[in-house]
Amino acid sequence: MNAEHEFISMASIYIGKIQINNHFFVKDEIENDISPREIVTIEDHEKIIEYMSQMSVLLNKPVILTPENENKVVLIKVVKGEIEYFPKD
Repeated sequence: MNAEHEFISMASIYIGKIQINNHFFVKDEIENDISPREIVTIEDHEKIIEYMSQMSVLLNKPVILTPENENKVVLIKVVKGEIEYFPKD
C-alpha cells in the first residue's frame, strides 16, 4: 500500500470586498483566483497590487498575474514592490 496521499487544499481570504481563493495544487506554487468582476475601482486594483507586493516580500519570490488558464501570459509581475505591467497583445 502506498503511504503517500494527495491533498488539495484551498483557503479564501478577503481584501475589502474582493474574494481571493488560494489553491495549493503543488507544493511550490500558490494559485490565487480573483474574479475580474470584483475589481471595479482603481482602489480595488491598488489593493490587489499591494497584496501581490506583500506576498512577494513574505515568500521572497516573484508574484505574477495571468489570465484564467493562461499561465504563460503574464499581465503583471511584482517582485518585492517593483511592479512591471505587460500589455496584452
